[in-house]
Amino acid sequence: MSEAIFPSLPGQAWPVVKVAKWSTKVQTTASGRETRASFYASPRWLIKVSFSVLRQSEMQQLAGFFNARRGSWDTFLFYDPQECLVSEQPFGQGNGVTTRFQLLRSMGGFTEPVFGLKEPPQISRDGVLLQQGVDYTVDNMATVTFVTPPVAGSALSWSGKFCFRCRFQQDQAEFEQFMSNLWALKRVELLTVKP
Repeated sequence: MSEAIFPSLPGQAWPVVKVAKWSTKVQTTASGRETRASFYASPRWLIKVSFSVLRQSEMQQLAGFFNARRGSWDTFLFYDPQECLVSEQPFGQGNGVTTRFQLLRSMGGFTEPVFGLKEPPQISRDGVLLQQGVDYTVDNMATVTFVTPPVAGSALSWSGKFCFRCRFQQDQAEFEQFMSNLWALKRVELLTVKP
């Protein structure tokens, strides 16, 4: 599992497309009644990006990143500067026993886990900022472990920048040279992963 961050290059084109993917089994009877089962607690995001202009060095950087991941084999972090920041985001409540908590982010009333960080988060308990390494630790999957369990009823929150933990959707990337030393990558698809 790589902690490498997907390259941010000037040739990235708009739009960036994000597709929320759920897994639901729908069974329909002969009379038309349905039963449904949902298999995901949160969506997997399919993120589609393209690069309309890549200089030779940028194409090599992107191709090297893709090849270092061996296509869809290894994971990496995707930092989206448009969707990356939380401020005083609740992520748990102490019960006096639990010491491990997964960081979360909310979007439009829905809350989902965060599995990658751009920078060390700021963790607060009941609005009081705590010290990393003294009061808690954070692993590379954005799991916070407190030295002592937060007391029952204490509100836990965090602020900071997060990344999407992804893999490439496919095992191939098609780079197109359209002029001398200028390339395009018309589409690359990233799929978020859950550990």
